[in-house]
Amino acid sequence: MEFRESLIEGFDYDLWANRKWLFALEGFGEQMLEASQVLEHILFAQRIWLERCGVQVLEPSENVPLGGLLELYCRAWQAQLMERPLREMIAYQNLAGVPYVSSLEQIARHVINHGTYHRGHLRGLAAKNPEQPFPETDLIGFFRERV
Repeated sequence: MEFRESLIEGFDYDLWANRKWLFALEGFGEQMLEASQVLEHILFAQRIWLERCGVQVLEPSENVPLGGLLELYCRAWQAQLMERPLREMIAYQNLAGVPYVSSLEQIARHVINHGTYHRGHLRGLAAKNPEQPFPETDLIGFFRERV
């Protein structure tokens, strides 16, 4: 598999895993608000990075449910990876205003990793209640389901 295809597949994995956690939110009880905020943070970061890459996915006034945003941002990332050179350098500022330059490839890898990191946070929230079922979203599970 070519690296570009691997990155595109990485966003398929990210969408698959985020959807599993979205469906699991109902069972979170007291931690539901915090768990929702973690998923929203994952999506906020995807949007911010798309914007840093010069991509405006939604108008600020549009109200799209969380599940719809999962799909929308995934497809936007995949479109960028198909249309642009992976080594294209992107100049941006972080939220503190510090300027940086990173390649599209590095940014895409970061966005995928960021989602994985915060789904680990969701797993920690689920562990606070031993009776709380949680989805298995390890990468190997994604590959197994795709067979």
